[in-house]
Amino acid sequence: MPASASKASPQKEQGQRSKSSALLIGNQSYPWGPLETPVNDVTALGDNLKKIGFQTLVVKDTSQNDLYSAVDSFIRANKDSETLLFFYAGHAIQLNGRNYLIPVDATIDDPDLLSKLFDLRYLLDALASIDSRTRIVMLDACRSNPFSALPNASSGLSELVAPPNTLVAFSTGPGNTAEDGDSNHSPYTLGLLKYLFLPQMRIEDSFKSVRRFVRLATENRQVPWENTSLENEFILSDARHGPSGKSSSNAGAKKRSSVDPKLCNSIFTKYSLGMIPLSPEESAALPLCK
Repeated sequence: MPASASKASPQKEQGQRSKSSALLIGNQSYPWGPLETPVNDVTALGDNLKKIGFQTLVVKDTSQNDLYSAVDSFIRANKDSETLLFFYAGHAIQLNGRNYLIPVDATIDDPDLLSKLFDLRYLLDALASIDSRTRIVMLDACRSNPFSALPNASSGLSELVAPPNTLVAFSTGPGNTAEDGDSNHSPYTLGLLKYLFLPQMRIEDSFKSVRRFVRLATENRQVPWENTSLENEFILSDARHGPSGKSSSNAGAKKRSSVDPKLCNSIFTKYSLGMIPLSPEESAALPLCK
C-alpha cells in the first residue's frame, strides 16, 4: 500500500454504518486537461443514492493521497455493509496493461509518473476484502488526455475481471475513450441518472438501458460495457432493504398467476425496443413477470 494511504480522508461523512454505502470520486480540475462534468456527476449521483437509503461519501478533486485515504477510510467504516458502491468520474489511463485513476496533482512530465497514480486493482482488492453481498463499481473515466501518448500507455482502460459478487461498469469499451459531454453531465452519467434508479428494475437491465442511451447520444462513438460476477438478483432502488433474495422470489411466485399476461408482454416489448422507462403499473408488475 502506498505510504500516502495512511492519512485520514478529506471528508468525514461516515460516522454511522449503513447497509448500503457509496463512495463517489470526482476529479475535474486537472491543470493540464480540466474536465467540465465530474463534480456535477458525483454530486447528482450522490443525491440520488441518498434518496434510496445509501450513506454516501463524495470526494472532489483528489490527490493520490486523497484517493487512497478515501478508499481506506470507506472500507474501514463499512465492513458491515451489505451493499458497497464506488463511482469515479475523471481521467484514467492504462499503463503496461494495468488500469490507473489519475489524481489531479499528477503531472505529465513527471519521470516517476507511475508512482503518482491510483491503481484500480487496489480498489477491487479492498472491496473484495469485505464480506458484503453486493459490490458495484462504476467508472466514468477513459477521457482522452495527454498521458495516453506516454510509452507503454494505451487508450482507454483494459478489461477487468470482476471479483466475486461484484459488477464493474465502464462508461465505454476496453481501449476506447469516453466523452465529457456538452451538458451539465457526461453522457454516461446522464444515462445512469435516467435508468439506474428506476423502481423494481434489475441492475443488469438498468445498465442495458444506459448502454443504449449512451450509444445513441454519442452517435455510436461510445458504448458502455460491464463485467459482472453477481450471483444474486439485485435492484438498486431496493438496496436499503438488502438485495432481493429467496423470500422476495417466493413471494413473487405466489403472485405471478395474478399478473395480466398482456401487461408482461407489454413490458417485454418495451425492453426489446429500448422503450424505457416503464409506467408505474408496469414497474410494479415487472418482478412478477420474470
